[in-house]
Amino acid sequence: MKLPLLALPWLWAAGGACVLAAAPDYPPLARFDAAAQAAVQARLQQPIDAERAAQLALLQHPSARLALLELGSTPNALLAAGLLDPARFDAWQVLASANTRLDSSRSSQLAELQAIAHTAQQAWVEAAAAQALLPLLDQAQTAHQAQVELARSRRAAGTLARLDEAETTAEAAEAELAVQDGHAAAQIALSHLRQALGLPPGSALQLSPLAAPPRAAPELASLLAQARLKSHALRQALDEARRVPDSEQNALQQRPLSLPLLDGRNALGHRDNQLAARLKAERSILQAEAELSERRSRYLQALQRWQLLQDRILPERRTARSEMLKHYNGMLRGVDALLESSQAELAAQQQLIEAQRDAWLAWLALEQSVGGRLPVPATTDAAPGPAPNPAPMQPMPHTMHRHGHPQPPADKVEPAQAAHH
Repeated sequence: MKLPLLALPWLWAAGGACVLAAAPDYPPLARFDAAAQAAVQARLQQPIDAERAAQLALLQHPSARLALLELGSTPNALLAAGLLDPARFDAWQVLASANTRLDSSRSSQLAELQAIAHTAQQAWVEAAAAQALLPLLDQAQTAHQAQVELARSRRAAGTLARLDEAETTAEAAEAELAVQDGHAAAQIALSHLRQALGLPPGSALQLSPLAAPPRAAPELASLLAQARLKSHALRQALDEARRVPDSEQNALQQRPLSLPLLDGRNALGHRDNQLAARLKAERSILQAEAELSERRSRYLQALQRWQLLQDRILPERRTARSEMLKHYNGMLRGVDALLESSQAELAAQQQLIEAQRDAWLAWLALEQSVGGRLPVPATTDAAPGPAPNPAPMQPMPHTMHRHGHPQPPADKVEPAQAAHH
């Protein structure tokens, strides 16, 4: 007796589970990518940065391996040629040079490999930033929880209105929601990174800390010169624009015209396909140069925001927190002011990491327009990354705050803990 397929959903589930459980892994092809995949797994035992992510993606991602195959090469050959050796990775230098002749097929494969490397770097920046934000979100939640406990004790003592308690509790719940969202975003970012690297879900990854972005950008003229050598799209457009048709001088028969142009009295000449191709190439060049200029401006804007947070806002927030702790120990300020100062510092640190992420993403977009790695301009000062929370200053030993809140021993007080007293 035959049963309708839709009448057996439970068989589908059971059968599917059996099939999935018995599905074999895909063994690497020894002469094609076995050595490369072994090298990838070895590198994944160490923390990886954005450049290493791009290198591993070119060896591991199925689309990269397919593009290499269509170019007549293999991941093993790329590994043997020293792909993982350079300290400063440049996909263009690995794949081509200024003298490389790019036909339509080779240009397409080059663009595919460059896009894979860029996507891996971008995914790494997103994941590293999301990981860096998690401790700050946890600290902010702890500070809000301390404020809730303080509000409840004051409410029980009759010194705090229900409105103020409700607002404090709501803010703590929002901080808890931010922590949940942050952890979810970090997991999603790691999933995107695994996908960009060509790794299966759940693969273990260790990420290096997110470094400070370059403190300057190359001049536009230098970027344009590099793009004319490295950008495959711009190179194709330039090659097309150099093909000056023989009929350019007399391609269209000139006739006296009057406006409007499409008036029936005007006799217009035929369209010249060679000139049309030339003008389309010039349009592509103009668009590529405009995109390069815009992305450089976007990077400078993101860099300016990061520098302001790094050099001025966060240092002043740290100073304010330290001074606030002195005022608290001197019985000049209450615990509310101390907690608010600590939260403001945490918020500045979160903004710094987000600005650092945005600056790197803008830098990678600029490199994508150029078609290869950009040299980091020399600067006179170092650019440190976001520093961790400073150790809390030790409060002065007194047992009663002037605002009526008891003070614990000096070696036990931190801003979040002060709310208990």
